[in-house]
Amino acid sequence: MFKHVTNDNFQQEVIVASQQKRVVVDFYSQTCGPCKMLAETMTKLKPELKEHKATFVKVAIEDTPELAIQFGIMSVPTLKVFEGGQVVAEVMGNQPEAKLRELLLIG
Repeated sequence: MFKHVTNDNFQQEVIVASQQKRVVVDFYSQTCGPCKMLAETMTKLKPELKEHKATFVKVAIEDTPELAIQFGIMSVPTLKVFEGGQVVAEVMGNQPEAKLRELLLIG
């Protein structure tokens, strides 16, 4: 299970945490089919994320429209990778496992 982030804890769980390690944020919708497929792939990659000292969190755009606007989320799923409090990479849509591994683990 991945941690769900809200407006209340985004600063701590993403911005502050990304000062120490890479944080991958999945902006998703609870009714989105491709979002569910991406979640399955990310579950497979979770052990590798831990090994590389990265954290994966989820943001439900229905519950946090302010964050969706702040980060320019135009479609879901969208993954944004944070390091040092900044977005360093992003990808929209469901992606093959190999592409996600390259983006998330190598950057």
